[in-house]
Amino acid sequence: TEIFENLGLNFIGKFIAVDELMRTNVEGVFAAGDIVTPYQLAAVAAAQGALAAHGAYLFIRDPYWKQEHLKDQKDVKRQIL
Repeated sequence: TEIFENLGLNFIGKFIAVDELMRTNVEGVFAAGDIVTPYQLAAVAAAQGALAAHGAYLFIRDPYWKQEHLKDQKDVKRQIL
């Protein structure tokens, strides 16, 4: 994660902080796998990769000015389903 420190990402200890869709605090930047969790398992990384891909899809699906609906955590959970 050292190479990402200059991007302005929020860290929790040595891990990058993400939300339910694996979004970081930097708009348009997603993270998954070993850099966001202490669980060093391929299954966890694969699941997080799928969530990050879905989050990225939701991010690019609509123009940036329509992204307000993804900022509320209740709406994020609705978007996952």
